[in-house]
Amino acid sequence: KVVIREVSYHLDGYGHTTWEAGIALSGWVKAKPDILQGQRVMELGSGCGLAGLSAAQVSSGMVLTDWGGEMDEKSEEWATTSSSSSSS
Repeated sequence: KVVIREVSYHLDGYGHTTWEAGIALSGWVKAKPDILQGQRVMELGSGCGLAGLSAAQVSSGMVLTDWGGEMDEKSEEWATTSSSSSSS
């Protein structure tokens, strides 16, 4: 079970919403957990994180990112590390 507590903080009207796409993706992950089992997953633009938290329940590693700047750099670093270890 994943519980999301939304807060009133938002930027440009986006930060306080659990999007329908996140709900749908979370349902898909729960219906097909074998697709993500043993995989390292990164969710870009995770917002409140519903889909990513659902994926974390079945994957072997999960990174959720949102907002730009330093997170963009960390995401690129993680993806590079992940692809290097996958090809070994």
